[in-house]
Amino acid sequence: MHTGKALVALALALGSAAAHGQTFNFDSDTKGWKPYKNAAPHIALDTAVKHAGASAVRLDDASEWAYVGMSRTVVAKPNTKYRASAWVKTARTNGATCLFITEYPAKRGRFVKFHVLLIEQPRDWQRFEKVFTTTEETGRIQLELCPVGFGMMLTGTAWFDDVELKEAP
Repeated sequence: MHTGKALVALALALGSAAAHGQTFNFDSDTKGWKPYKNAAPHIALDTAVKHAGASAVRLDDASEWAYVGMSRTVVAKPNTKYRASAWVKTARTNGATCLFITEYPAKRGRFVKFHVLLIEQPRDWQRFEKVFTTTEETGRIQLELCPVGFGMMLTGTAWFDDVELKEAP
């Protein structure tokens, strides 16, 4: 288990899907995940490099100022223990890969709590996880997959597979 270092960033809630325990394996598509603005050309399913199943999602950051990533928001229970995890592989020249976990109120509003898994480079397939308890205000959780730190000059590639958000015992 790797908890990483905290980064300060403001995330916006995008979309919603009811889930109290889901696995996103990217075997056939990235449906329900929203790419960051202008990031879509840098996101693809990869059938050659994958952890399990038919494919993984590959995020390429080919330019120093690209802002590549994608997010998915799911309904969450307040005061509930969750486990967020992902299998991650990286091939980059510099920087770090991140899985951001942001808690939001049920209705629109600013985030109430923020967690991050910072994955240092380079790395073969490895499972990273974060166990956390939501606040009494939490009604949604946003997962963000990012091959770069916010606003940094970084280049490289990250693959994500079997991303999970489940209630923890």
